[in-house]
Amino acid sequence: MTSTTVAIPGPPAADVRRYPRVLVDEDAHFARPATGAVVARVHDVSPDGLQVVCDRDTMRAFVPPGGLRPDAESPRVLARFSLPLADGRERIDVECRVIHMAVGDGAEFALGLKFSSMSAHSASVLQEFIEQSLLPS
Repeated sequence: MTSTTVAIPGPPAADVRRYPRVLVDEDAHFARPATGAVVARVHDVSPDGLQVVCDRDTMRAFVPPGGLRPDAESPRVLARFSLPLADGRERIDVECRVIHMAVGDGAEFALGLKFSSMSAHSASVLQEFIEQSLLPS
């Protein structure tokens, strides 16, 4: 997916991500009290968040009318998905905040979600998945 970007004069901006992203490409269930539940695709994860790829209708379940505003609290989303580990799949449940939205090719949207809370079990599963994924084969 290619994002629509606006050119800003000056030197290229540095990547401000704190952690590497690990490809997931799995369906996940997301819920917001205001909009109900939807299924969307988790593209990648890191220790502090995930990227979701979805269509316009699904994006509307994540983002309030009028879009994301810097002066407003970002929407809370509950996410549930499983990750493949060496000894099988493990489900994680996390609370996230929508912090970024980009328009991609066609009708695709990419949403950046930052983790705000998760259980110790979910944190352990996420860490194990990331470590397994980053180790050379």
